Formats: sequence, structure tokens, C-alpha cells
Amino acid sequence: MDHTREATSNALRTIDSRHAAIHDGKHFVAHDFALSVALSATVVYVLVTDGNAHHFNWEVSSDGGVKVDIYEGVTTTNNGTALPVYNRDRTSANTSHMTAFKTPSGLSGGTQIFGTGSTSKSGGLQTSVSEFILKPNTKYSFVLTAYSNNVNIATALDWYELGN
Repeated sequence: MDHTREATSNALRTIDSRHAAIHDGKHFVAHDFALSVALSATVVYVLVTDGNAHHFNWEVSSDGGVKVDIYEGVTTTNNGTALPVYNRDRTSANTSHMTAFKTPSGLSGGTQIFGTGSTSKSGGLQTSVSEFILKPNTKYSFVLTAYSNNVNIATALDWYELGN
């Protein structure tokens, strides 16, 4: 059986880079839940890259308004609590070359490279439309600010690594 062609139309089968990275065992995710976040309070994540480029996407789901900001080149006195990072190919032993943390201390500096938000009281889903290719050897902060009171927020930090 030829798996490069679709059976009915004989069209060439293709997959995008993100999907291919899953098959190569180089696509990773870290996720977290923040419950009852107070109005104007923040939930902060830190991503630390190594010497390679990382292709980054994100998704935030909430039951109230949430603002999303991403900063590049931040510093911390402590990166915070490490988040578990999972390989999306559950048969692969590959580990990520990027680390993810929650609740850093001494966070400062950086250049804001992205900002968006929803003031909807009913919440919803916010997701990156396009990926960011993160700079090597750089620290990023991913900052969520509650626009409503007692917001529940689910976050997925998603990336793949090419050439690692």
C-alpha cells in the first residue's frame, strides 16, 4: 500500500512542520491551571531556551476576561517552579531543550513582543494564530492578567524543536 497518496483522489499526502515534529518526537507541551485568579492579579510563566531555536505557540482558556502578554529577554532571581514538559509523541524518549516554570521571583526587564486580551465576562479561548520562533539562550515571560474576578485559567504552552 502506498501511504504517500490518498486512496480516493490519488492526491499527495502532506503534513505541516508541527505535525512532522510530533512524528519526530520533537514537539512538546507544558500546561497549567490557575483557579480563582483575582481581578488584576497575574499568573506568570517563564520559558528558558537553550542554544537552539524553538517554535512556540500557546493557548489560554478562561471563564472570564484575561490579558496575555509575552516579554523577551527578561531576568529573574528565581525561575519559579518547574512545569512538567511532555513529549507529544508518547513513544519517544526525547526531552525538550527548553524549560518552563511558573511563579518566578524577581522578574524584571524584557521587551514586550506580544499583547492581546479579552474583557469578556464569559471568558473563552485565546490562541496564537502564528508561532513565534524564540531566540536561543533567552528567557521569556508569559504573563496572564485577570480582567474579571475569580477567573479560572487553563494554559497550554506548546513548542517544537527543529534541528535539535
